[in-house]
Amino acid sequence: MFTAIEVPENMNKNGAIVTSSLILFFIALIANIATLIKITIFYLKSNGSTDIENQKRIKKNIKLFFQTVLQDFLYFVDNIFTFEMG
Repeated sequence: MFTAIEVPENMNKNGAIVTSSLILFFIALIANIATLIKITIFYLKSNGSTDIENQKRIKKNIKLFFQTVLQDFLYFVDNIFTFEMG
């Protein structure tokens, strides 16, 4: 009655590649969040600099954090287009 749909071998490999790149994206995101928190706490606890300097450094690090997350996300999207749609 019903026949099984055969999935080409390369589709399974492509799906695994996309899944693994998604996992790597989330691992990198967690590492970036942990690093941002650690740097922010360091600047908040430092007594050698003024508060204005620390606030500027914290804002700069937040901008760099979002840049890094965007680059990681673009890498993931690039993998999708390369392996799934290419």
